[in-house]
Order: sequence, then structure tokens, then C-alpha cells
Amino acid sequence: MTMSILGGNQKKAERIARDIIKDLTVADVEWTIVEATGYKGEQQLCAAIDDNFLKNERRLSLLGHKIKSAVNDEIGELVDEYDDVRIESSVARQKASFQLGYQAALRLLGVDLKPKAKRRK
Repeated sequence: MTMSILGGNQKKAERIARDIIKDLTVADVEWTIVEATGYKGEQQLCAAIDDNFLKNERRLSLLGHKIKSAVNDEIGELVDEYDDVRIESSVARQKASFQLGYQAALRLLGVDLKPKAKRRK
């Protein structure tokens, strides 16, 4: 017997939804959140976490412009490369933190993530 609530077949809907998201990864969830948050949302959230965030962002930008205008081309290129690598490392750390938080949330919610043994026919 299938459950029919609100004019639909909830068991069937549950099965279809599970099938749709079966290949969904933590990275997919993170990307969806990042896209939905946008730059302004990220700025607001970071500012709520750290009172100095917006001030520090402005300071970083100003310092970057000062460094680039005060040095020769070779040093400027090195500074740009350093900044690119720093940003890539920061992104990796953010993704790792999201993974940890996601896994912790699932554990706290009691979700069992162990692969289920396949039934023999």
C-alpha cells in the first residue's frame, strides 16, 4: 500500500527524489550554497563572524594596490603569483571546512553514511 497525502503518491515521490540525488556530492551542496549566497551574502556572513572582516578586506585591497605600484615588474609578478597561490590554498581550506561541517551535521542528525551491503538474489 502506498501513502497518498496531499493528492500525490509520497512513496513514489520519495523514491524518485532519492534517485535524483543519489549521485549528489558534498561539493554539489557546497556549490549550490555558494551560488545562492552570492558575494553580498558572503560579505554579510563573514562580517557577522568577524567584526573586522570588511575593514580587513578594504585594507588588503589597498595594500595590494600600494605594493603593485611601489615595486618593479618582476616583484609585482611574484606578488601576483603569491596572491593567486594563497587564494587557491584558502579555497581548499574552505572546502575542507565545509566537508567537515557537513559530515559533522550528518552524524549529529544520526544519518548513517556507511555503504549498505548489496542483497544477494
